Amino acid sequence: MPAPDLNSIQTIDLDRDVEKGLEANYALRILEKKIANAKSGSNKETLEEQYKSQKETAASSIKAGYRSLILAKSDYDQALNAYTLEAETLNTAGRKLTAGTITRNDYTKQEASCTAAETAVQTAELALLNAMLEYQWSVDGLAAVS
Repeated sequence: MPAPDLNSIQTIDLDRDVEKGLEANYALRILEKKIANAKSGSNKETLEEQYKSQKETAASSIKAGYRSLILAKSDYDQALNAYTLEAETLNTAGRKLTAGTITRNDYTKQEASCTAAETAVQTAELALLNAMLEYQWSVDGLAAVS
């Protein structure tokens, strides 16, 4: 599984991506063709209203994906910081165990905390990767329109 590219998140231009996502959106492209092929005025007006609504929904979907991506990155950063802190605490606990100032049970508890923090980092990393892929898919034309 690929690691999330954290640098690419910083280079995102949301306005450009919304524009690109709307241009590439398959449902909107189909609706544009329906509008171009509409014969009656009332049918064309209905399709144009539907197009406008779906375009707004697609733009909102892309923006929501971006917000989810930023939140997932924040969660990942937080989990990584917590793991770093737990790893340092485990290292300190190892030295204390060697010096005889803590019990083996206390050290084992710290090991468990460190393992839990490591698992949280992996979970946050997967959530971030998922958010990145969902955002990219919406920019590539798969944003929800309804």
